[in-house]
Amino acid sequence: MQGTVLCGINNVFTVLSGKLRYECRLKGKTLITETEEYNPLAAGDSVEFEETSLNPPQGLITSRLPRKNAFIRFNKKLRKPQTIAAGFDILAAVTCVREPPFRPRFLDRVFVSAPENCERWLICNKTDFSATEEERKRLRGFESIGVRLFFVSVKENRGIEAVRSAIDGRCLFLVGQSGVGKSSLLNALRPDAGRRVASVSQKYNRGRHTTNYSLLFPAENGLPEIIDSPGIREIEVYGIEAADLRFHYPDFDPFAEHCAVSGCRHISEPRCAVREAAENGELDEDRWLSYTNLYGQIEHRYGSRR
Repeated sequence: MQGTVLCGINNVFTVLSGKLRYECRLKGKTLITETEEYNPLAAGDSVEFEETSLNPPQGLITSRLPRKNAFIRFNKKLRKPQTIAAGFDILAAVTCVREPPFRPRFLDRVFVSAPENCERWLICNKTDFSATEEERKRLRGFESIGVRLFFVSVKENRGIEAVRSAIDGRCLFLVGQSGVGKSSLLNALRPDAGRRVASVSQKYNRGRHTTNYSLLFPAENGLPEIIDSPGIREIEVYGIEAADLRFHYPDFDPFAEHCAVSGCRHISEPRCAVREAAENGELDEDRWLSYTNLYGQIEHRYGSRR
């Protein structure tokens, strides 16, 4: 039989097949994959399983079917790739400008990690707080790399219908840091979700985790299909070599063609047109600094392995 993973907790997976939800475990306790992974299955994965009981519905997962796509980060603690969600059509990064503070470099890493075959959105929540001109400039900058921008306020019920309408029958994956209002946004889009929400820690001005596993809400009763994910404090980019990172910053391209060095990394090369554009204000300087910081982290990680 085949089905879709809705969630997995302690190696027990809820799999939707037809109208039934099966409680499944891995056959043989491990799943054979091409690479060693932190978690071989994630919300949105398609699997094959053997039915073991119909009352209650239970089964054993025998294989993971080829993935349409996946959002993967590098798990620093175990030094393995960790899949957050799979099989989605739209990746929507949720952010805000206050409580917790705006962190555009986190968003840079989200969009670098996004698979190529999905639409990319940026949903700025809590627009009842005023953004500075610099913050708005940085937000608008994502539009130049093909990201669709939405401004919403869940608290004031503004902009929610525009997001719901734009989903248009596709699967939406929500990702963001703790405290930005991701769970509140999900509850607004899916009133049946019932995700718990919490206020921002006043001591540290950052969000508290209210979700600790990814969960797929299937399309039903006219409601959109959405994958919710736990609040993420940081993203370690996986599967990209430092030398190829520049190709994930398309806003560098108009300047890169004027670099003096062929194959310029835009780090410390002489007469780098990208660095010069950042210094003279033609390119957002924080965007370039974000790139150089990420470049250094990737180079250090893979360099230490060699």
